[in-house]
Amino acid sequence: MEEKVKVPFWQKTWVVVLACIFIPPAGIALLWVSKKGGMVLRIILTVILGFYSLAWLSGVFGGGASKTTNQTAAKTEVVAEQKATTETKKEEPVAPTNSPKMNMAEFTAIQNGMTYDEVVAIVGGSGTLSSEVGTKGEPYYTQTYTFEGEGDFGANAILSIQDGALTMKTQYGLK
Repeated sequence: MEEKVKVPFWQKTWVVVLACIFIPPAGIALLWVSKKGGMVLRIILTVILGFYSLAWLSGVFGGGASKTTNQTAAKTEVVAEQKATTETKKEEPVAPTNSPKMNMAEFTAIQNGMTYDEVVAIVGGSGTLSSEVGTKGEPYYTQTYTFEGEGDFGANAILSIQDGALTMKTQYGLK
């Protein structure tokens, strides 16, 4: 007589697939715990879901970026006025009027391809070097900076700069 082995619900294929689609970090964990598919398939899916997880997490924790368009435009106008004032006066340099902490408007204004100096000019303060991978001057040299943020408790932004240009940005709790 064959005995039916009851599989826990979280190890069933349909649960793993749904978790991979709707909650990618949990899907990756279930993929490995339930041992679905071969080793090569799990590795490939883990890499793909890793990138999908980054996009998913930025959507979950980075919501509200579209609400700051007017704030970004206003900040750009203020920076342009400060430049014009500084150029016409030719006196002492004007200190940034904004806080060295990053806010959502500044985060939105920062775009991929910018240099670290351009980011610092927008934020009004420098970040803390969190990690460094590779050797300066060689291809793929990457620096990761953490900026304190204005907003919720623990608000921050993390920027990765590879070969001198911004390649990735993420934030938590910025207002």
